[in-house]
Amino acid sequence: MSPILVVDDDPDLCASIKTALQVEGHEVVTAANGREALNYLNRADFRPSVIVLDLMMPMMNGWQVLDIIARDRDLQKVPIILTSAYFGDRFVGDPYTMLPKPFALERLLELVAHHCRERLEESTEPEESTEP
Repeated sequence: MSPILVVDDDPDLCASIKTALQVEGHEVVTAANGREALNYLNRADFRPSVIVLDLMMPMMNGWQVLDIIARDRDLQKVPIILTSAYFGDRFVGDPYTMLPKPFALERLLELVAHHCRERLEESTEPEESTEP
């Protein structure tokens, strides 16, 4: 399975998330801001299975990263879990997309497991035949 990309400017939270995901058997790559995350995402040999993305960060915030991802057909397919202490009314997502801070690591693990299961199911579905 592809690594999980965790993007958050809080080094302690990043370390906690990384450890929790690694205990569950995931490979984890971390980035301290959006610009660092895009350095990974722009590499042809890197496609995460899930992105855990904080919205409020210095240098380049999560909203800016989302805007760039929205314009890239390959990146659009990667599930994103948004984290923030304040979502306001700017974004409404499904319960598998938004994770308000502070959050329990168990909830994050549930969301990651959901997205990883969903991607696994998509990749194992038989392709439809175009023959009559």
